[in-house]
Amino acid sequence: MPATATAVILTADREITDTGRPTSITRAGAPALISTGGFAYRTKRPVPGTDTFETGVLAWGRDADELAAQYAETVGGWGRYRAAGGTGPQLKVYPAGTAIDPDTQHRVVNKTHTRIVVSWPAGAQPGR
Repeated sequence: MPATATAVILTADREITDTGRPTSITRAGAPALISTGGFAYRTKRPVPGTDTFETGVLAWGRDADELAAQYAETVGGWGRYRAAGGTGPQLKVYPAGTAIDPDTQHRVVNKTHTRIVVSWPAGAQPGR
């Protein structure tokens, strides 16, 4: 993974989404990973003949392959964890700049005013 990858929410304004392109980015936003070399975001497409959809990852830029692989592994890990009866992540929100213990198994989402720490019960680290 590119060392500078950051989790963000990617959004598109109404003029763009009303054109039908990009269809996978809603006005509400799609989780994404960005780096100085590209970005990757979650997308979905209908499964023909059903009322379900398939989740996927689209990525762009020189880091596209690495970002897409990391994103896909994270989403797949969550799915495997939930299918095995996992309870889901624990979220803690701290003010921006708060020091986070580097020895703890977690993921950190840095926002403008906060740091969101996502962790799972001991022994259940999806996507890792």
